[in-house]
Amino acid sequence: MFHIKHLIMILLFTCFSWQSLASSAPDTDSSPSTNPNCQKIALPGLPVELQSCFYPSKGENRDLLYFFHGIRGSATDWESEIYFPHFLRQNWEQNQKDRPNVLSLSFGPEWFLARQNESPLSGLYEVMIHLLPSLEVQLQKQLGIKFDRRMIMGPSMGGVNTILMSMKGDIDFDKVAILCAQMAEVDPFGDNDETLNFLRSTKAYQYHLARRSEELVYDRFFFTLNVLQNVWPTPHDWERANPLNLAKELSPSTSTQFYLTTGIYDPYANYEGNLKFLSTLKENNIDVEWRELWSGHCEIDIKSLAEFLVN
Repeated sequence: MFHIKHLIMILLFTCFSWQSLASSAPDTDSSPSTNPNCQKIALPGLPVELQSCFYPSKGENRDLLYFFHGIRGSATDWESEIYFPHFLRQNWEQNQKDRPNVLSLSFGPEWFLARQNESPLSGLYEVMIHLLPSLEVQLQKQLGIKFDRRMIMGPSMGGVNTILMSMKGDIDFDKVAILCAQMAEVDPFGDNDETLNFLRSTKAYQYHLARRSEELVYDRFFFTLNVLQNVWPTPHDWERANPLNLAKELSPSTSTQFYLTTGIYDPYANYEGNLKFLSTLKENNIDVEWRELWSGHCEIDIKSLAEFLVN
């Protein structure tokens, strides 16, 4: 379990040289251990290490974009030529837009920015809110610039982590892109019959039922609920992290701009939860761009997302 005393030790490990990361290294697909864009940072007292990959802007863009990958991914997902960020970079190049500086962070294939609770999987939120300011100071020093805007983006699990990082108020973000994040109007600790009734009412279930693939929805949905119970082991823990509650608590005076997207028949049954999240933001007069897609899990409207991140 993470304890606050670890923070001092962690901050000591952020004072490393980013000289190689701030170079104009080519975009190649490799592991963090061999990739010149990346470093691994040991976190004393924790069973995980931080994978950190930095991709500097090729032009004059002084924005910093944090990228959180999806489940079973890694910090190098940003540079994969078969993943959606490749097409974002392609769009920016074609439209002669300077791409932002990108800092891709990972604690492993599966992780969530949960506040400290009784779960051994929790405590990474406290690590991150102390780590990010130190990383930014080091990057700005190495690059000789001051970042203009702080942005954050993530798909799927990374979308959930994007919500957790950006909506609790400890660190401000100018732009937040939440992509196909798992959200549902159902209590992971609730009555099983109510959960099944909700699931069977979703667009995803109805779509897959008509194609005799409803077992996929069952598997993905209950996998998600199991993960939530492992990371947030009590109803109180989950109430503090539930994206739908965080949306209610977001101040209407915030200047943060949001981008929200998900697939209508996503087998994780995300669509209805994302609609509720959207409705709550709009009720609070929050600036949000909504893209609902006739798709499964994590298809991305490249054009609108690319424009959102550089305009």
